Amino acid sequence: WLTFEGVGVPAGATIDKAFIRFTASSNESGAFSLNIHSVINGNQNFDCGNQGTMTYGTEYAVWNIEPSWTTSFTYETSNIGCLIQEIIDAESWDSESFSNSLTLAFEGDTGYS
Repeated sequence: WLTFEGVGVPAGATIDKAFIRFTASSNESGAFSLNIHSVINGNQNFDCGNQGTMTYGTEYAVWNIEPSWTTSFTYETSNIGCLIQEIIDAESWDSESFSNSLTLAFEGDTGYS
């Protein structure tokens, strides 16, 4: 999972597109796919002891990852705008705060050992 803290998106905002950009730290080969889920637990921060308490939203995005990654190149997820929209539309999103936490969970088999 990834948690972004201090997210200042106001409730009621419309999210058309959103992406996460990763930079490869090593060369890898082998295509794989991940499901990216919105987590709508009301600004809760997760760590290794409580990630089992995550509540997924109804939306998810499939990210089909390129067959090879090259060190220092950047790679972008599929559009996750619907996931961000679902999180900020949840009752737990504080429209008056710039201290919201936004969490996305990643599931799938990378195929790497």
